[in-house]
Amino acid sequence: MGNLSLLDRIRQLGFSEYEAKCYLALFERASLTVSEVSKLAGIPRPNAYEAMEKLSAKGLSASIPGKIKRYTASDPWILREKSLESLSTSMESELEGLERRRKEILDMKIKEMIDRKKAIQENIDGVTSELELLYKGSRLNGSPLNYMEILKDPLQIHRRFLDLCLKAEKEILGFVKPPFTYRTESEKEAFSLKMKIGKTHYNVLKKGIVERSIWEIGSVKNEVLPYFKKMKPRVIPGMNRVTDTLPIKMVVFDRKLVLYQLDDPVEGKPSITSLVTEHPSLANAFAELFEYHWAKATPMEDYLAAEHVIKVKTKSHNIKKRSKG
Repeated sequence: MGNLSLLDRIRQLGFSEYEAKCYLALFERASLTVSEVSKLAGIPRPNAYEAMEKLSAKGLSASIPGKIKRYTASDPWILREKSLESLSTSMESELEGLERRRKEILDMKIKEMIDRKKAIQENIDGVTSELELLYKGSRLNGSPLNYMEILKDPLQIHRRFLDLCLKAEKEILGFVKPPFTYRTESEKEAFSLKMKIGKTHYNVLKKGIVERSIWEIGSVKNEVLPYFKKMKPRVIPGMNRVTDTLPIKMVVFDRKLVLYQLDDPVEGKPSITSLVTEHPSLANAFAELFEYHWAKATPMEDYLAAEHVIKVKTKSHNIKKRSKG
């Protein structure tokens, strides 16, 4: 802008060429007639008349009454205020246009995303349905290992566990110990998985299925105690027990099928890799192992009472209380 003349820079503020020349000419003297403005500006007199009228309308020049009308330039700060006002109006109009355009583009993009998501979901559902038919069909083939299933993905294990719980008809027996698969998920996903497990257990009990669990002491301290201290839930007596150590992590369903985890045979570390075996003989063997440890384990309500987490009312106390009532 430093290379532009003052005349050019005035024109950039929204002046026509004749208006800019007349306006600049007004600063040559205190007042001028239109003829004088025409000569100084170097433009035809008719054009000078028109330009001066426009400058007066804009408040950039003032007329001095007399025998011959004379014009004088207004304070340049009026030009500044007028120009800034015009700039603001122009910018606001442009921003409004951009905002309308932004909304149109955003709405269009949102629609594209919704349509794309719908198409992908339809494809996922279609692929899943076709694969499910193949999955079920493959299970009809007589394989000697058809009763075994290996699960490695945490989400896959959760899905299978919940599915087996909902399919149970009479009884669910479980050894509860680390590692817990939801520990591999984010905090939000872990909370969601725990909520699904809790809801499934509620539906299982509602169906009248007997569900008994033995908790390894470390699991109780890390999982049960914080939950009871925070939520103070009602304890269902007789359904859970506590023991120092458990030989394996497993769940037996109706003494027909068992879901269990095995330690890494090389490193000897606990693994989340799980096996599902649908074999009554093996399931019964696991059930007998469960009953053996159940007989030696401490009832959960007694353990929680000893930890001062809950208060267990004795039967005699309840009878005495009712008799007083």
